[in-house]
Amino acid sequence: MHSKALRSKAVNSRLLDNKVVNSKVALNKVLCGKVVGGKAVNSKVVVCGAVVDNKAVGDKVADDRAVDNRVVGGKAADNKVVYGRVVDNKVAGSKVVHNKAADGRAAGNKVVGSKVAHSKVAGGNKVRRNRVAGNKLRHNKVGAGEAVGSRKQVTGKIADEVLAETMSCVTEKKGLVLVAVLWIVVVWTVIVAAVGRSGMLDTRVRLLRTEETRCKWACRAGIEKAVALLNEDTRESDHLLDLWSDNDTDLNNVSLEGCLYNVRVIDEAGKLNINTATKEQLMGLLYMEEYIADAIIDWRDKDDTPSGLGVEGGYYQDLPFKYTIRNGPFRTIRELLLVRDVTEQLLYGEDTNFNGQLDYNEQDGDESPPADDRDDELDKGWISFLTCYSYSKNVDAQGSARININQADENQLQQSLGISSSVARAIVQRRSNSQFTSIVDLIDSSTSTNPGSSSSSTAGQSATLDMQTFYEIADKITVDNQQQAQGKVNINTAPKEVLVALLGGDDQAWQAAENIVAHREGLADGMQSIAELMELGLVNLDAFKRIANNVTTRSDVFTIRCFATAGRGSDSGLTLQAEAVVDRSSSPYKILYSYQGASN
Repeated sequence: MHSKALRSKAVNSRLLDNKVVNSKVALNKVLCGKVVGGKAVNSKVVVCGAVVDNKAVGDKVADDRAVDNRVVGGKAADNKVVYGRVVDNKVAGSKVVHNKAADGRAAGNKVVGSKVAHSKVAGGNKVRRNRVAGNKLRHNKVGAGEAVGSRKQVTGKIADEVLAETMSCVTEKKGLVLVAVLWIVVVWTVIVAAVGRSGMLDTRVRLLRTEETRCKWACRAGIEKAVALLNEDTRESDHLLDLWSDNDTDLNNVSLEGCLYNVRVIDEAGKLNINTATKEQLMGLLYMEEYIADAIIDWRDKDDTPSGLGVEGGYYQDLPFKYTIRNGPFRTIRELLLVRDVTEQLLYGEDTNFNGQLDYNEQDGDESPPADDRDDELDKGWISFLTCYSYSKNVDAQGSARININQADENQLQQSLGISSSVARAIVQRRSNSQFTSIVDLIDSSTSTNPGSSSSSTAGQSATLDMQTFYEIADKITVDNQQQAQGKVNINTAPKEVLVALLGGDDQAWQAAENIVAHREGLADGMQSIAELMELGLVNLDAFKRIANNVTTRSDVFTIRCFATAGRGSDSGLTLQAEAVVDRSSSPYKILYSYQGASN
């Protein structure tokens, strides 16, 4: 015998990790590919290394073709082989394409009924998973054409693979459905959130508009109430104890249609009029600089010649955003912001909401606007001390027109003023030399301080005016025929800063201003005549001469500020501020300026 097979060995025959079902070779002897004394039961016969499943001719396979697991030249292909080439699992030159093969090497092949299924082949007859070396099978034992090992049914394998693929497809589809559902949820969430936010904004806008309407009419009600109090006020004098100024019941925390409003009434005559104030008076204000005072005067005068350190129209025309200088009276106090170097901080100070109170944000330094110095004192800006609206009628405390001492004859002076004929004659004689420019011109070195001394004169001779008589007639006389005088300051309502500026701004002025404020606080009805300043020794004669034409004790123009806040249960809603400058001298009252908007 040229070749023998002893149980597990084969000669000129290759076994590629094949699993054989219902086919066993028992102790078969092979001689040059022939079977001697052997029997095959449902077995494949090896003839010269060629296996023929069904037909064998001359120990060879016809045309080297194998059909239905027929093998040519000891090489196995999956399904159909033609001339050594695999059709289904394509093979060319013993190379498997689908079940990858190279040089006839198999890796991890599973063979059922001599069929190769899903095999991966690489390298020299070596099986990577079920490794084969030198035609020897490591995991499965082969002897004399006999294969021993585990057996698996084709049907079970295919079913498992189909089930696995099906489950994989189902899982992938479920994943896609889950992703789609999640995207739908995200989109709807975004839509619902957008609609909800839009609805909330609409509700918020409607609420604010409703509150704005309520606050608007609450402010209007507050202004009307303040005007009513001004009209009811007596006109003998105006002071800070009048009901228009000191009236918590009618003006503070008044409830109206779900709103609370507070009203402040400010006497414009208690401020320095920027259209009539002199440079000296302007320099008496806090933080005022000479170049700013000159610029203010140049803004209001009618010429184009700069005064001192001031500027005229050319400066404003050369600005990046140029504008025209007024060259006339200021029309609103906020027009000051157009004047060179006048800033909002100078104009508004720390009291940017004009409520006259030191709020938290007005004493926190730089933490929040406005800028403040944390000195626990409210630093009021110039808007609290300057005005362009103030004027006073040229009438006395009873509303009667004053007597012009530059024009009235002796009889008029005597009858209207209740003075003696000698005093009236003395007044007429004094003006014959020069016209009176101020009522203080009636006082000279010959004026007696003893009351009644003016009546001690001989017949036909004039007598000098004593001080007591001057105090009595001071509110009844004038030096011109103007029906109203612009820029007079009410000494009953002017703050100390204004009185200081009016008196010159020096240390003596500060002392005089403090004396005036202290005196008027103890008066129930305020000062009735400007002569009381000198009568009570609050100012000396020189100071009184400087300010006599610029002071008064009555007012006609007032600024009314109303702050209305809408209520939202325990919280506060929108706050609206309304401002109106009114002239009460006419009936109905006249509005000189108005503003309405959100509170600062």
